[in-house]
Amino acid sequence: LPEIFKECNESKISLKIYQQCLPEQNKFLTSFYENLNIDFEIFNFSNNILDYFSKINLAITRSGSSMLAELINARIPFISVPLPSSADDHQLKNAIHYEKNGYSYLIEEKDLNKKLFQLIKKIHEDTSLLSQIISKQRQYSDKSVYENIDKQINKIINNEEH
Repeated sequence: LPEIFKECNESKISLKIYQQCLPEQNKFLTSFYENLNIDFEIFNFSNNILDYFSKINLAITRSGSSMLAELINARIPFISVPLPSSADDHQLKNAIHYEKNGYSYLIEEKDLNKKLFQLIKKIHEDTSLLSQIISKQRQYSDKSVYENIDKQINKIINNEEH
């Protein structure tokens, strides 16, 4: 990602980057962004990710179900980059589902260097693309998720008893 953000900077696409990383990456990333004069904030694990959600208008994320659900419920457009080694390729399946419904973009890790800059550039040139995603996200609701789980549990219980 830093190299792609460097390309954005060179193309006069102004970004403020909030990047979660491992503690051992802090020094490198700080130096990298400072040398390019890119506005950034590096953070490690945060118990209050909502603080960052309130500051961003686009996220680039792995495709775990919890994070994608949090982003869609917070109405934050995102670019999913599924972890290729996820069990049963579940992250790719998650990302495909969200992109198919217009809630996000999907770029596979193998295509990141080819496609991410172009997508950021496209979004920069047409900010209505983010508005379109937010509009789609507003139509999404997981409010009945617990009812659905309860129904599934009851189905299982009832089938086991017969």
